[in-house]
Amino acid sequence: MAIVTLPILAAGAAVVTAGAWIAHGIFAPRAQLFGRPVYRGTTAAPPRVALTFDDGPHPDATDAILATLARLNAPATFFVVGANVARWPEVLRRIDAGGHAIGSHSYDHAYHAIIRGPRYWRQQVQRTDAIIEEVIGRKPTLFRPPMGFKSPPIVWAMRGNGEKMVTWSRRGRDGVRASREQILQRLAATKAGDIILLHDGVAPGKHRDPTPTVEALPALIESLRSKNLRIVPLAEMMEGNVAAPHHGYQV
Repeated sequence: MAIVTLPILAAGAAVVTAGAWIAHGIFAPRAQLFGRPVYRGTTAAPPRVALTFDDGPHPDATDAILATLARLNAPATFFVVGANVARWPEVLRRIDAGGHAIGSHSYDHAYHAIIRGPRYWRQQVQRTDAIIEEVIGRKPTLFRPPMGFKSPPIVWAMRGNGEKMVTWSRRGRDGVRASREQILQRLAATKAGDIILLHDGVAPGKHRDPTPTVEALPALIESLRSKNLRIVPLAEMMEGNVAAPHHGYQV
């Protein structure tokens, strides 16, 4: 009995291990099984970090965040949802006019789309690129998959449009209900090289108040600078792998 059982147990363990490896490759923002995302930036001196925002644009939250970024002279990258761009194109124009970089975050931000195939993801990427280009006159060069989930169809679609995948190394977990204090606490350990994930918008069909993110941002920027961390464009953190935003910040 043991002679028969041991190979079966070994095979079962191998299946479990392979499943865990694949799951990690799909769901972990740093995993490189399905493509090589940029999840951290350079740690070379001077110490730098990058701010990124997902799920916008949003007519209230994004404008409030843009006002804070302008007042404190800080650059950011906004990974926008195509359906929200179609609804509020004027907000995307204000992001662009503020000198911030713009990336794609899919068209619908569907929470279960990780199981969808190549055709679906080609449409998601191409449709989002088209609406961004229609509004600001340029296609994005950066792509952040919804929730940071990766699969071969997502990577194929992104690469087919010449985009680089960006995830994150530090997040405020403000895509769900969170207080200002919780967001700041979660980002308190930010260090040089971190790509910070926050949310200025709300995915289509979802309901969330982005006010805590708006309220946390000024204190976050001051906290980062108190630790001698420079807030720089994401392109600078990526050491020239992508074109810099067309307006520059010196921070």
